[in-house]
Amino acid sequence: MYIYEKRGSALKIIIYITLIAIIIFLLAYIYYLDKTGDNQENNGQLVSYRTNNNIQNTNNELTLEQEEETATNIFEQNIKTIVGITVLKLDANSLIENNATNSLNMGSGIIVSNKGYILTNQHVAGSTNDMVYVTLSDGNVYKGTTKWSDMVLDLAIVKIDAPNLSVAKLGNSDDLKLGEKAYAIGNPLGLDFQRTITSGIVSALNRTIKVNDSTGVGYMENLIQTDASINPGNSGGALINQYGEVIGVNTIKVTDAEGIGFAIPINTVKSIITQFEEYDEFEEAYLGVFAYDNILLSYSNANTTVSEGILVANIDTFGPLASSNIKLGDILLSIDNVNLNSMVELRKYLYTKSPNDTVSIKYMDSQGTTYKEKIVLGKKK
Repeated sequence: MYIYEKRGSALKIIIYITLIAIIIFLLAYIYYLDKTGDNQENNGQLVSYRTNNNIQNTNNELTLEQEEETATNIFEQNIKTIVGITVLKLDANSLIENNATNSLNMGSGIIVSNKGYILTNQHVAGSTNDMVYVTLSDGNVYKGTTKWSDMVLDLAIVKIDAPNLSVAKLGNSDDLKLGEKAYAIGNPLGLDFQRTITSGIVSALNRTIKVNDSTGVGYMENLIQTDASINPGNSGGALINQYGEVIGVNTIKVTDAEGIGFAIPINTVKSIITQFEEYDEFEEAYLGVFAYDNILLSYSNANTTVSEGILVANIDTFGPLASSNIKLGDILLSIDNVNLNSMVELRKYLYTKSPNDTVSIKYMDSQGTTYKEKIVLGKKK
């Protein structure tokens, strides 16, 4: 009997110890599953943020390591969309000729369509008569054709026939804020330093600069100012944001100062890219007017200012506006209810229209009386 009781007590102890061990194991296992689930959720979130080029920590801020990884991914994605452009110029009709070396011009471009359309500067691509050669990131060289160019905006579209092109992602330059990070990608100083990346910030918006060249004095408006280095050869390359989106086309720098470069907002030319993508051509609507905003009036030493709108300074006698009631000195206030505060805004809107379209222009005469008039647009020759 005694022996039985001893054995029974020992058995109970073993059972108790086993139960305690099982409970401890279960608690440890539950804790393990809980921590593993947290890690899986965090890892899934990290992958998601990486996919969106916007890696964040719990405070919605990029860590230094994450910033470096994001930047590396962005550069790898964008570097293939930047091309080198070499042009044998057959004429000197260019707004900016500082990058030209005798008759050979070199610069950069951005692939904006898998159909082979490349966005660049007019002072890089030149006119439709120039011989254009495009060098891709893989080293292959293609003969290009300048399909469209605008000397005032300093923009051009070049076409090549090449397969499997990497296409740049276009951002929204209207949403830019001061202090945003910006990266310039291009071919400074020729192809020896092709696809160089420089970094900086958006230093200012809506800049107007005065440009002097052999053709006379010109003005470039609505520019993005950045301190990301833009050197000769960078012209026509991309200014991208921290998400890898093209926000501007690098165009010019101030030669007697450091850290002051300019890019043309990408939204200025989006509608043109779309038309080439859809129709393989762009027929530019023409109004036949040049007008000054307040900034251009200050450059012209005029004794007048405008509180709104743009002041009509020149009307093409063979253009659509010539047969209207709008005269020199009148102020254009809006076109199809789109307010006008610069000539670039007018041009940008006209790029969305086609020849023979009818637009409604609201304007004010020198007495302060406002009118509306419908104009049938022509075709720019």
